[in-house]
Amino acid sequence: MEKESKLTDENLFFEQEIYGGIQRVYCLPNGYGLSVLNDKRLYPRPVAWEIAILKISEDLDGTVKFALAYNTELTKGFKVFETTEEANEFILKAFDVLGKL
Repeated sequence: MEKESKLTDENLFFEQEIYGGIQRVYCLPNGYGLSVLNDKRLYPRPVAWEIAILKISEDLDGTVKFALAYNTELTKGFKVFETTEEANEFILKAFDVLGKL
């Protein structure tokens, strides 16, 4: 059984309840980010995090837009992690890799 753990708050843009789980969106200064989703309907395991890389932009009216980024070395879609620790390791690695783009 997984010990109680928490995802990093570094670069956290927002967190919301969604689809019976939690979504956390992280933003980096260069316009990349991460969507981190825990959806108990899709993944019935005790803890599973789905992580996708985002490209973030802003419209002229200030509306923030998020699009999946398929052009990174980290993933070509999304990845699923079975523990919070594994998800956190990927998040921190992604900050490092994406921060260099």
